[in-house]
Amino acid sequence: MPDYFDRLLARYTPVPAAGGAAARVRPRLPGPFERVEALRSEPPEPDAPAALVPTAPGPAFGPAELVRHEREVRTDHHTVVRTEAARPGEAEMPAAPPTPGPGPLLRPAATALPTARPAAD
Repeated sequence: MPDYFDRLLARYTPVPAAGGAAARVRPRLPGPFERVEALRSEPPEPDAPAALVPTAPGPAFGPAELVRHEREVRTDHHTVVRTEAARPGEAEMPAAPPTPGPGPLLRPAATALPTARPAAD
């Protein structure tokens, strides 16, 4: 079953000549953010000109080794999760009482007194 590309190619490809001449195909050009070297599938030939952008050199000392520095880990509290109910003779630890916060942050609401409004002119 021909896919979209096959139908598109068949629409815009000229009918082959009766002489059986070789068909010429235009080479693929690089996109706006693609280097020409990215299109090469094999290493460059010795007679080919050098690349405009030199390739990055390899590491001088072989593969880089990951260096891990030892760190000190401190834990201030431990979380204990019980999956079974506490035994009858065992006392449960009560939750820590909430710490009292600062005093009230809002002022008390002012009482609104009915007043007479001036008449409109």
